[in-house]
Amino acid sequence: MKKKIIIGALLTVTILLSVFYYANQDKLNLLFARYQSVPYFPYKVGRYGKSYLTYHKGIPVLHLYGSPKERGNAMGRLVREQVKVLVSHFLHKMLPPKKWPVAHSKAKQLEKNIPAEYIEEMKGLSESSGIAYKDILLANTFLEMQSTIYCSVFTAHKEKSASGKLILGRNLDFESFNVAHLYDLIVVHHLSKDHSVVSIGWPGLIGVISGMNSRGLSATMLVSLTGGWESVTDKVPSTIAYRMLLDREHSVKGAYRFFRNRTIASSNNLAVADSHNESAVFELSPVRKTRIRRPTNNFLYCTNYFLVEEGKSQRDKRYSYLQGKASTYSKHREKVNLPRLKSILRKVALGRNNLQAMILQPEDRKIYLSMDKIPAASGTYLELDLNLFFNPELKQ
Repeated sequence: MKKKIIIGALLTVTILLSVFYYANQDKLNLLFARYQSVPYFPYKVGRYGKSYLTYHKGIPVLHLYGSPKERGNAMGRLVREQVKVLVSHFLHKMLPPKKWPVAHSKAKQLEKNIPAEYIEEMKGLSESSGIAYKDILLANTFLEMQSTIYCSVFTAHKEKSASGKLILGRNLDFESFNVAHLYDLIVVHHLSKDHSVVSIGWPGLIGVISGMNSRGLSATMLVSLTGGWESVTDKVPSTIAYRMLLDREHSVKGAYRFFRNRTIASSNNLAVADSHNESAVFELSPVRKTRIRRPTNNFLYCTNYFLVEEGKSQRDKRYSYLQGKASTYSKHREKVNLPRLKSILRKVALGRNNLQAMILQPEDRKIYLSMDKIPAASGTYLELDLNLFFNPELKQ
């Protein structure tokens, strides 16, 4: 009798566990993926045509020259192994294999809205790396299919900055799957003699999540959890749009023009700043015109919500904290210095998802960057003079 009761209990438990697993399969697979064992391929110094990969203060920097296809070819040749690891151990975890047919179909629809030069860049990357073009395309559009970048930004204008120059602090909070934080990469797109774009991201990504161009225009992406996700396949993918912005514009005023009548494929907050002490947050949605948030008392901050959506104020604990810090600094007439801004970023960082933390100073073309260790906001910030990246012939 006892044996039957035990067997029955075990069967009941097995059935309940099976039901629980299938009901929560995707969430559990994501949880297990965080602890996956991943092969590691260090970046190797090398050259392909005029393009080359080097290290600056221990950080890998990929300089790309030539036509879009030539730049893509160079990326594929110089960071081939790293792109393969990210496709197989990151993208396959972010989008489980059963979702790939639908994801590839959506990526192909999104391709219709991508300017030709960026398609050429992706095709060049595919050609030289041996990775299927449809996977490279998916790697550059998958962010339109789900929301994974939970970030925060705090900007102090020169009137409230101890240095007398605008500073923008930014957390990139992104699922790593025990692999993404190992392959951080700075890519410098040398578009012409007078114009270059620095992108802080990963190999295989031709778009921009965080970046600055040689005129000082800076852009940092924050997914918005409000704003609508419908009709995403007939708009420009977000990271491609931000690359276009830094390729084409030089100021926040230029960003106004760029986004005035343009919508993107997913809901984002985009924080921008320039070398003229201007900043703004663009609330970008695929289903309505862009709304612009401007500084209050020389401070601007945001997280992952549109500030006003359908008549309701949207904010979270991180936003309230940032708002409180701005209020305190204004009330006590205190100015924000680097240690204070680092402390703010550390406070609102999202633990094990905090892959990168950075402070941008557009006027000087300078970035203080912490990455490679989690949480990044608690790590060491390296001072990077981007003038040396924009003009590599300058003495370092």
